[in-house]
Formats: sequence, structure tokens, C-alpha cells
Amino acid sequence: MVIVIVEDHPLFRQVLSDIVDSHDDLVLGGAFASAETCLAHLDGNPADVVVLDLNLPGMSGGELLAEMGRRDGAARCLVLSGDVAPDTVYEVVELGAAGVLSKAADRREVVRAIRTVAEGGTVLGDDTQAGLADQIRMRRAEPAVVLSERERRILELVAGGHTNEEIGREVHLSPATVKTHLRHVFDKLGAADRASAVAEGMRRGIIG
Repeated sequence: MVIVIVEDHPLFRQVLSDIVDSHDDLVLGGAFASAETCLAHLDGNPADVVVLDLNLPGMSGGELLAEMGRRDGAARCLVLSGDVAPDTVYEVVELGAAGVLSKAADRREVVRAIRTVAEGGTVLGDDTQAGLADQIRMRRAEPAVVLSERERRILELVAGGHTNEEIGREVHLSPATVKTHLRHVFDKLGAADRASAVAEGMRRGIIG
């Protein structure tokens, strides 16, 4: 099993490398301080598992997960993070992580998680499972928000940084009518302003 590590903290990166090197069935394919260098390596060097932190310089661990999900035959990902709050775990699982483990896990737990993920399994540490279940129940119970196609398009254009005048030209409406549509979008999303409306629209999957 070829394992790649993405961890910006030098000491923790070395500890993880040593853990992998100490097991005959695990081969260290590389240990990188950033998502960008990891992706460049993976372009010509396939791996079975990528063990990654979420808080990385430049491209975040979440962005790396999303990019890996767009690649055919990409390695499976195990998130090893200091942040295992339920909402974080939910989000990284939604992005395609095959496992989430706290950095407080011991060496045996880490090795077991790597092997499980490499073999096609899913790993959630004991300290994440109950919180994740609660998060899933809460989000499933969240009232659905339905935007019209025009409202959704206007929100997409707001996310792209366009002004009401520019949006009006794009969708063939007056700026005043765009403003009215935006008020309806804000009300439906429970948003106070353009930024929070975009964030809520992304969180709910209404816009990408």
C-alpha cells in the first residue's frame, strides 16, 4: 500500500512518516507540506491513501479533497486533524473523505485507519461518530429552501462579484427588479446581506 502524507507541521509530518515506514505492508510515497506539491506528485505517482490535515497553507485540505474527488482513480483520503467538530466531520465526509481521525489518536489507531481506508473501508474515530450522527439528523431536519431558476441565477452572479446593474444586463432585468429578487433570496435563505446569502447558498448546495 502506497501512502502519501500532507501535513504542514514538520514534526507531525515526520512522526507520520516514521509510522508508515515502520510497517512492512505500508510504503511511504511522499510527505508534503502543501496540497499543491502533493497534487503535483500524484500526477505521475499513484497512491492508495492520502493522509491529510485540513489546515494547510495555500490550498486547504477541504479543497484538496474536492480536487481528488474530481480525479478518476484517485487515492482514497484519510483526514487526520485537530478539528473533529461534528460540522467539520460532516463537511469533509461530504467532500469524499473515506475516514476522519483526531490527531490525538495513537499510532495503532492511525495504522489501522490507513489499512481500513486502503482496503475500501470507512473510518470514523469514536470521538466523531456521535457528533456526526447528530449533525446528519439536524441537517436532514433543516427546512428545504427552494429558489426559482431566476433567483438561483441571480445568486450565482452575486457569488461571481457582479453588481445589480451587471446582473440586470445578464438576466435582462432592471437593477431595481434585481434588488427585489435579491430581497426574496435573502428572506428564503435567512441571510442579512450578499455575502451571507452566497455562503448559505453554497452550504445548502444551491450554488457551487
